[in-house]
Amino acid sequence: MYIKTVNYVVFGGEFMKKYVKDCIDSLNEEYNFPNTYKQTMYEICDLFSCDEIEKILSNYKSTEEYDYPAMTALAKELSVKYNVHLFCVYLFILTILVPRLKDFYKRTGVSDKIAYDTILGIYYKYKWTYGIFKVDGVRGWGWAKLIFSGKTYRIGRFEYEISEFLFDEYQKDGNALKKGEPVLNIHIPDTKEPIIKEIRKESYELAKEFFRERFNNKPIPFVCFSWMTCPYNEQLMSPTSNVIDFMRDFEIIKVEDFDDFNEVSPFVFNSVHVEIETMPQETSLQRNIKKYLLEGKKLGRGYGIFFK
Repeated sequence: MYIKTVNYVVFGGEFMKKYVKDCIDSLNEEYNFPNTYKQTMYEICDLFSCDEIEKILSNYKSTEEYDYPAMTALAKELSVKYNVHLFCVYLFILTILVPRLKDFYKRTGVSDKIAYDTILGIYYKYKWTYGIFKVDGVRGWGWAKLIFSGKTYRIGRFEYEISEFLFDEYQKDGNALKKGEPVLNIHIPDTKEPIIKEIRKESYELAKEFFRERFNNKPIPFVCFSWMTCPYNEQLMSPTSNVIDFMRDFEIIKVEDFDDFNEVSPFVFNSVHVEIETMPQETSLQRNIKKYLLEGKKLGRGYGIFFK
């Protein structure tokens, strides 16, 4: 058996396992995961066969060549076969793919800072998953698909993804957009860091410079479609709230109601599901949301835009 991996040539099973454990050690040391992370990943490494690990690697050769459906199916198959929580398998797969993502960053001239911060998203997804499910893993990887395909980058406080404008057209101050044209979509990592104005503006400026050439040096349309940019929040939060201030960075051009208020529960209640009658009431936002929902109102998300 011969497998060529980034910065490592593997001959046979012994070296394959060493390569995987080197990946685990590297991510653990670089991002300071809890001790249970390394223990769980080592146990999975010992469980999986070398052929199975090779199959994982074959599904992701580079950001340009990957098969996420096949990887998802394989993760589920291995989870059942070895009775390992699916979230743990997802994290194991991401761990051993990181070297190939790093190789892409080096080839394309992405700075060490942006590369480090983008991969840091794995750690924050791990913390979020462990906080809710008490599992050494990550819940799903739709977000990881964006990062590992080289489409999303963490720049300052926010993650940015080039996506498409969703509506027929938009015009303001001489700037115009039509449906399907590129926009810079803002994602808000759940890092517990504040989103005060100075930090937001720094992130916007850095993102503008990073993506400038991709938008042909023209004003860049920044967009965000999130519960944090929903005008309903003005009924739930103080006017001086950082979230409200963040929302006001944008012109909100679309509001969409959530059918299920639990869309915001992971961010507000640290749970994927709560009932109105028993939802936590430890913060003013939690108390305000319960009162708001009992009045028959809905939560939602807003689509905001500004040019920079």
